[in-house]
This record gives sequence, structure tokens and C-alpha cells, in this order.
Amino acid sequence: MFRGIDNSASGAIKYRHEEFVTLFNLDFCNKITSPQKYVDLEGNIVSKYKFELIDKILEYQDAVTKENDKFVLFLTLLCSFDGGELEIFESSHVKDLEKYWNSDLNKKDKKHYVLKHFVEFHLSEKIRSKNYAFYFMPTVFYRGINDIEMMHLAILCIRPKNTLKEAGVFPVTQGVESVVNQAPLTPNEECNGLVAFNPSIPGMQAPALDWMSAFISSNTFKRYWKTDEL
Repeated sequence: MFRGIDNSASGAIKYRHEEFVTLFNLDFCNKITSPQKYVDLEGNIVSKYKFELIDKILEYQDAVTKENDKFVLFLTLLCSFDGGELEIFESSHVKDLEKYWNSDLNKKDKKHYVLKHFVEFHLSEKIRSKNYAFYFMPTVFYRGINDIEMMHLAILCIRPKNTLKEAGVFPVTQGVESVVNQAPLTPNEECNGLVAFNPSIPGMQAPALDWMSAFISSNTFKRYWKTDEL
């Protein structure tokens, strides 16, 4: 930084601070599927699901985003699974969720996978609806304070350049199916690295442990993120 050189790339290049990436770190440490009540500016009691907060964030981001702007969304939540929004999703996606319920996992773990599917599906739909290209890193299952079961998601998003549209839309480079069918990661016993779950669920694909290399080699990066400098 003092020298004004970025030596993280192959060959030193002049450091620039012209572009920036917005980072949203949402720590939903209680139930994401339970509505939260608050008093609005008019004094009315309003009940909202936490997913509606993500809608509001995307609404604000959409209002200020220019071509090629980027943002990263981190989401941490309890592996908790009661609430009307999830119940509606389960009743309308019975076929998609059968593979979890019919697996050899115990009932608790089955519910964790249903919640993972629910969260990833909704996030991908919401982000896509705002005309961003997304890339989901593998979801991480882990145990937090007091051994509470948690999950963490990281999504890289970019507003592509209009010149990259085909027939007026941006081609999908990571489909929803590939997102929800990507098996999660979990910390190893030493908690100094990650290992892939092998849940024995038909159709689930093992994620790349070197997730940054996987991103750089992805169609999403090559089509939307890569620049002459990278």
C-alpha cells in the first residue's frame, strides 16, 4: 500500500482504488423463518420475515448500482426450520425436497438440508430478479457457541455490462439447480480447514475445497468478473 503497488497478481501492477465491492454481512443468529415485529415511523406494529430485509437491501443496492458494480452477501443463520414461509415452500416443492426426506440421514439433518435448499433457492431467485449475476460459494455447516448448529452462505454478485446481454438478458452462468445440489462444507476436527460432507443424497455434488480457485475457473468469473488486469 505504501509503495502503491499491488503485488498479489503475477507481476507487480500499480495499485488502484477506483472500484469497490460492497459487503453485506447479515448475522441472523435466530430463526430466519420466523417473522420479526417492529414499530414503523408511523407507530404501527409491522411483522416482517427476515428474508424481506434481503429484499430491501437488494432494492437499495439496485437503486445505486452501475454496470460492473459488485457486492458480496454473507449470511449466517441457525439451522432452524419452523415458520410459515418455509411451510409454504415445502408444500410447493415436494418433488424437489423428496431426495432429502428419502435419504438415510436422521430427521434433524434432513431438515437442515431442506432449510439449505430453501435459503439458497430464495436467495438465487431474489438476486437474479434484480438483474445481478451471482456465484454461490459452498454453504458451510458448522457448530457455533454452545454447540448450536449453524450455516453460513457467501454469494458474489455483479451487475454485468449491457454489452454482455444475449437477447436482452444476461445468460445464467450458475443455475439454481447447481446451487442447491452443491453439498455443503464443514470445518475439520482441527478447525483449521474445511472438508466436504458426503450426505449420500442422490444428485448432490461434492463442492471444491479450494473454492476461490473454483470461482476463478467458473463461467461466472470468466464471463462477468474477469478484466484485463486479472
